[in-house]
Amino acid sequence: MRLRSLEFLVSISTFLISAIYRATTPEHDPLTSPLERWGRRIAIPQNRLEVIHPHVTPPWWSGLESHIAETREDALTAHQATVHSGADIIAYTDGSLTEQGVGAAVVSPLGRQAVHIGFPATHTVYAAELRGIEMALTQIGNMFRLTSQRSHRAYTAIIFTDNQAAIQACSAPGRSSGQYILSKITRTASQLQERGWDIQLYWLPGHEGIYGNEYADALAKEAANSPAPNPNGVEELTLKASIRRTLRIEAASAWKSEWATSTHGNSLRRLWKEPSKAPMQLYQGLRRAATSVLIQMQTGKIALASYLGTFNAMESTECSCGRGLQDIRHVLLHCTNQAGPRMRHLTQGSRRELDYRAYLTQPDLVPKAVRFMLETGLLGQFQTLPTTYRVTTTDLGQPAA
Repeated sequence: MRLRSLEFLVSISTFLISAIYRATTPEHDPLTSPLERWGRRIAIPQNRLEVIHPHVTPPWWSGLESHIAETREDALTAHQATVHSGADIIAYTDGSLTEQGVGAAVVSPLGRQAVHIGFPATHTVYAAELRGIEMALTQIGNMFRLTSQRSHRAYTAIIFTDNQAAIQACSAPGRSSGQYILSKITRTASQLQERGWDIQLYWLPGHEGIYGNEYADALAKEAANSPAPNPNGVEELTLKASIRRTLRIEAASAWKSEWATSTHGNSLRRLWKEPSKAPMQLYQGLRRAATSVLIQMQTGKIALASYLGTFNAMESTECSCGRGLQDIRHVLLHCTNQAGPRMRHLTQGSRRELDYRAYLTQPDLVPKAVRFMLETGLLGQFQTLPTTYRVTTTDLGQPAA
């Protein structure tokens, strides 16, 4: 018996809206999801989230003709040739994102138009570029409806924009954020094509002194910095990409705040003053056991007397060499019991690092520190590893364990 498929228009936004609603109401399940917890941090209009559909156009739709030159010089040459090609309409579009907002503009023989479409928390510059193209097509559509009788010749409209991603999206629409604008573009373009219009999109690099391009850029910036209601009275949808960016910023801010105020993780804070993803790169190329050793060394949660002695797993926190507390710093730099492994792995010629943190944070020293720690034999859980154990996946000349 065949399984019944889900309805076509069911979207993840339905669940997103539901989660945000539950998170922002006074009474909600105490077992909240991460999405619900983050929903409390940002103000997302529940009924203005964009819906990403599986398809924007039918499979047989051929897409808009697009031209993206390989170099700026080739693009400028193509522009010069195109403006003298006898096209019926030549339009310049642009989008702008500033701290005050997001704006889009079009400049053509049919007139100039600029609109404020949203804010950095709700829209992207990519969406603004798409809106500019949609505005150009709408201008042409409005003009065509005002003409009394169509001639039998073909019409040509050329639209210049400085955003290659927007051109590629119009040529092959997909499931990217900003899809609702793409849907309007493809719908208007299809109507124009049915009436004899040949729509072509050209990439034109910005800030090259071309009047139409510079004019559209200035109008888009002005619209972005001057929030005003949409002249068509249509409220723009909030983009998924903008929500993701806002959540990422909020998460980074919360992470930084927690890093500075938390009572846990002192060992890590001694290694890195601020949180970042950079430390994750230290684990790339390390094998599993080596990764475990490095994490233990960095966090201080390791089978050394300084840690085990804090909860009476060992009688003393002192090192058997008699020269102080047996912690990572002591073992790496000062323990006389480990002079041999230190000489083999940590000493480079007559020089070695005097700051233990370098061995735990610098990519070229981390594998050496791990090899050293394994050879000391202090970590009982790794004593069954062979002496030929390869710390990294790129170690040559040694068999894999």
